[in-house]
Amino acid sequence: MPLIHQNPTEKSLEAIRNLILNAPVWIAIGFTPRQEKPMPEWEELAAVSMAAQNIHLMAQAQGLGALWKSGAVWTHPELAKHFGWAAPNKLLGFYFMGYPKANPQPRTHIALEEIVVWQEV
Repeated sequence: MPLIHQNPTEKSLEAIRNLILNAPVWIAIGFTPRQEKPMPEWEELAAVSMAAQNIHLMAQAQGLGALWKSGAVWTHPELAKHFGWAAPNKLLGFYFMGYPKANPQPRTHIALEEIVVWQEV
C-alpha cells in the first residue's frame, strides 16, 4: 500500500508519521546542477542514484534497514526550501535508516543467467 494517496486516510497518515518519527537517521538526497561544464540532468540523476544504492548496500552490510522515499510529498518545493534545497538544487527525496525491528526474510531472485544475455561483439 502506498504511503501517500490523493485523499489520504487516517491509516496512511499514521504510516507516514510512524516512518518519520521512528527513523533515527534521515538523509536528504539531491544534487546541485553543475554550472561549470554542465552535464545532462539524467547523468546527474544517475550519479545520485548510484550513490544512494551504495549507501543502501553499506547500510545493509551494517545490519541497518534503509528506505528511500521520493514522490510529491518528499520532494515538495516547500519541504525542499525548509531543508535548504531551494532552486537550483534538486531534492530527490529522503533516505530513512535505522535498525529494523525484525530481520526481513531473504527474497528469492531470478537467476542472472535467465535475464541477462552476454554477447561478444
